[in-house]
Amino acid sequence: MKQQGFARTASMVGTALLVVWLFGCAKVNDTGLRLVSTKTSAYLMLNGQWLQGDVLLVPDRTGRVTFAVDEAANKGAIATCSGSLRYTATYSAEIDLHCNDGTQLALQTTLLSETRGYGYGTTAQGPASVAFGLPEADAYAFMGRAAPQSPAQTP
Repeated sequence: MKQQGFARTASMVGTALLVVWLFGCAKVNDTGLRLVSTKTSAYLMLNGQWLQGDVLLVPDRTGRVTFAVDEAANKGAIATCSGSLRYTATYSAEIDLHCNDGTQLALQTTLLSETRGYGYGTTAQGPASVAFGLPEADAYAFMGRAAPQSPAQTP
C-alpha cells in the first residue's frame, strides 16, 4: 500500500513539474522572439485619412501592426487601427487591420526585403494603402502621395 501511495504522489509531482516546465518554455520562447524582433515605422492611408504607426516583425514570419492618427493634422472617424501581419510567400504578406470605427481590412503587400514592403486594399469607402520599413518620403511615394512638408520647408 505504501508503495502505491508513493508512486501516485511521485507521478502527480512529476506531472506538475512537466506542466510548469512546458509553460516556462513557452514564456522563454515568447521572450526570446521579442528580443530578436524588428520594429519599423509604418504609414497607412485609409478612408482618406493618414495614419502613422509601427510594425513589429517576428522571426517566425508574423508581426503586429499598430497605427494612430495625429489629431492635430487629421480629423476623421478613425483614431487607431491595429492588427496582424503574416508572410504568405517569400515576397508577399497579408495585413489584417481592425480600426476603432469598425473598419476591417485585409491589405495584400509586396515585400522589398524581410522588413520593408508596401501594399494595397479596398474598403467600402475606397482604396487603402500601406508602406512599412521605408524612409518617410519613399513610403509616401509607394502610396502615391507627396511627403508632407514641415513648416520650415514651406515657402
